[in-house]
Amino acid sequence: MLNFYRRLARRGLPYKPYLDIVALVIAITFVWVLFNATSAVSEQWLLPLLVLFTLCVWLWLVISLLHQDNRSTLGRIKGRLYAIWQNCLAILLTVILLVWSFLFLKMLSGIIRQLFF
Repeated sequence: MLNFYRRLARRGLPYKPYLDIVALVIAITFVWVLFNATSAVSEQWLLPLLVLFTLCVWLWLVISLLHQDNRSTLGRIKGRLYAIWQNCLAILLTVILLVWSFLFLKMLSGIIRQLFF
């Protein structure tokens, strides 16, 4: 799991500035929809915006926290503590991804309900 996140972080590192811009645009749009949109538009777009923002934050956390492996430059004890820290971060990121999956499925069920029922 940790190796997968590290590979993902290394591949996503060049795209981090674009991810920051996308997350900022999504956050601004979310706030605008929350305070200025009508009730119908608000109900339709708040959950998808929240799902997209959660995915952007998750990707940003993966890229920021796991893009390098410093265990070889640290001492033995610090290297083990660093490995434990990295594993805890991987578990936390997996929990965030599970919450995102739940929100994504909830959003899809809402879309399907509106289209077919």
